[in-house]
Amino acid sequence: MKTYGLILLAFVGASCPVAAQLNCSTQVRPVKPATAVHCADTTLLCLCEPTGTNCHWDWACQPRSIAEPPAPQVTNPFGVLVEAQREAIRIRIERDRLKVQNAQAEAIRAKEPDEAPDKTADAYNGRYWARFPEAMKTGFIAGFAEAMRFSVEPEKFRFKGTVGDLVKSLDAYYGRQDDLGMPIWIAIRVVKLERDGASELEIEAAMDEYGRRVTPAK
Repeated sequence: MKTYGLILLAFVGASCPVAAQLNCSTQVRPVKPATAVHCADTTLLCLCEPTGTNCHWDWACQPRSIAEPPAPQVTNPFGVLVEAQREAIRIRIERDRLKVQNAQAEAIRAKEPDEAPDKTADAYNGRYWARFPEAMKTGFIAGFAEAMRFSVEPEKFRFKGTVGDLVKSLDAYYGRQDDLGMPIWIAIRVVKLERDGASELEIEAAMDEYGRRVTPAK
């Protein structure tokens, strides 16, 4: 069988005039064969010479439609270069910003020891106490109480209550102070006197006594 890769309507209009169709009408139509793989279908046509003679029936192939491949994506190398430069500039700006931020933070931390020292007369004070977590406060008081057992004035720091009670009393004492520069050991003496029921005059006298110890001589 002959196979013709032409579109059906164009082929019929150009190659099969009405007279040729009539010439094929007297011939036996062939049985439709199996459709070839590359054909969508086969169509029966009347094929003749240009003069309209020698006509016969034949099956013609209807070609499959072939989708056009997508256009390739063309990358603009100049655009890629511009984007890379922008990203590099953004990274550099962010890095410089972090450097300035870190430098400012370091400057603030460097000033803190002078502006708000943790010690007064070489003794830890309320600022140091305020930063303690609860467990460290308990350990500090337990160690202080143990050391006071061997001091020359153990009775002046012997607190009536538990370690936890003394921690709470110190928290309350520093919580009502405008200046946290009072050394912890003097604050312990004050809250002990308050718990013992000492008068304000007795407490002031004790603070004056210990104040003289921590105030540098002129």
